[in-house]
Amino acid sequence: WQDNNGDVFFEPSDKVKSLYDRTNDVRFNSYFRITPGAQDTALVYKFFESARGPKIVDVKSMRVAEMYLIRAEANAEQNKLTEAANDINTLRTARITGYTNTTFASRDAAVAAIIEERFRELCFEGFRSFDLKRKGLPLARLASDVQSPSWQNFAASDFRWTWPVPTGSIQSNPNMKQNPGY
Repeated sequence: WQDNNGDVFFEPSDKVKSLYDRTNDVRFNSYFRITPGAQDTALVYKFFESARGPKIVDVKSMRVAEMYLIRAEANAEQNKLTEAANDINTLRTARITGYTNTTFASRDAAVAAIIEERFRELCFEGFRSFDLKRKGLPLARLASDVQSPSWQNFAASDFRWTWPVPTGSIQSNPNMKQNPGY
């Protein structure tokens, strides 16, 4: 977020910015704007403008890239590594200049690459926490992205991965129990 004076108060994490080849991956300049004179301070630019003007963009509820990633993950989970690689390679070839196709040596390597590609392709669209939760993965931030080491990593089992049950729901149903930690 940037105020009218040009000061940036919230910006994308160093972790997400580091996922891109800034020269060859077209997503970097499509998703971010590096602010002039700042030390790698970026603003989110993804879906910033349309033919109707800046800050007037329709919600993208589903994209073709997401379909490739869903199919790639399904194939990887079934150990169909060639098919999973084909989908990832199709997506990356459309995004990265000079991209060289990849292959996967194992199911785990394929799934890990696909989850990272989902992070890269679908950033700022609300998928990341669901992907981590669904795969039982921890939240791991770079030290440069947090003010306290206690915020840097959360295990997949951490209670903060589960929302609290609303008080009204607990009060209206005596059988309802609050999730642990709240």
